Amino acid sequence: MDNLYIKSTLPLLIIVILLLSLFGTNSDIFGSDSPQQIRWVSLEQALDISQKERKPIWLDVQTAFCVSCKDMDKNVYQNKEVISLVNEYYCAVKIDADSKEKITFQGKKLTQSEFVKEVLKVNVYPSHVYFFNEKVHETVPFYQSTTDLQKYLQHYISKNSEM
Repeated sequence: MDNLYIKSTLPLLIIVILLLSLFGTNSDIFGSDSPQQIRWVSLEQALDISQKERKPIWLDVQTAFCVSCKDMDKNVYQNKEVISLVNEYYCAVKIDADSKEKITFQGKKLTQSEFVKEVLKVNVYPSHVYFFNEKVHETVPFYQSTTDLQKYLQHYISKNSEM
């Protein structure tokens, strides 16, 4: 009986092995070659990357109580085109406007809340801040649809090439 089982499952096993070798385990079939989510980094990491690679920073400023922020996380930031644009052209940072977690900016220790109020000058959530060379270049307040966010991201990509 054991021999019969091996003989009957061997063709299936061979097919699976051939398919895996043909497509590889990192193919889009398994989803690992395509971006699955935005690569969020800390502000400190983003500042370092931005300086080294001349890449702008896209700051997503949220609060824990913000329903529109959660909707953007669930709907807009899951869109493949948005993920691709952000991951390719930006350092993405998510900032909690209510957080007391300390960050370092220009040698100064600030809470995320202080950074949002004093440096970004944001008081509407969600807000999306285009930040380059340690300066705010533009702030886009409120919920943005996938289409609108893509337009803003594309606009700043072309703006960055001019800087």
